[in-house]
Amino acid sequence: MTVSGGFLRLHRAVWPKLESGFEKKNRSCPRTVLDWSYLEPIQSIDLPKDLEEPEHLLGSVIISRIAIFFLAIAFAFITLIAIPIGGIFTVCSLVPAVLLCLILITRPKIRNQIPGLRRESRGLLAGPGFVRDRQDRIWKAGQAMMLVRPAAGKIGVKQPVQAIIFGAQGAVALNFNSINEPDFKRLWRFWNHQTPRPELADSGI
Repeated sequence: MTVSGGFLRLHRAVWPKLESGFEKKNRSCPRTVLDWSYLEPIQSIDLPKDLEEPEHLLGSVIISRIAIFFLAIAFAFITLIAIPIGGIFTVCSLVPAVLLCLILITRPKIRNQIPGLRRESRGLLAGPGFVRDRQDRIWKAGQAMMLVRPAAGKIGVKQPVQAIIFGAQGAVALNFNSINEPDFKRLWRFWNHQTPRPELADSGI
């Protein structure tokens, strides 16, 4: 299923029509819709039955090859300007190091180990069958849907993926470097929990 930017902008108008369509066909709203390419590998993610403590989940900063290319050009330009000031050896050593650091800290495994970079308060609070954002908007299983689709136009288990949760409250999305990323797996387990407890979202957790 393809979700366009226009769809997200019109989600408030689309959702009532979508619910009405399900009701006419006597079908309940599916909790999750995902791209077919993820179907087989995602089945290996076990869905819990027992109650689990809600967690803050973060997306990843996905850097495309084009972004890296332009970053390289920018640093090369800075290098040419800075050579007269710092010398060739100093600049040529510093610039690649800074570029490498910028790329590395976008990787969840590295970023999450550095105090202050994870910034959990900026993420979504996910619990068994619900998601809550920083504006206290709540999406509950049975009253909202999660769409899992390619985030960068490329389909594959190791490719960037986007999880969009939308309903009457609006839409919220998180990007992940792949479906193998721990935070994506946590979101998947929470949203598709075998014993959803969406009422916990209203408890002020």
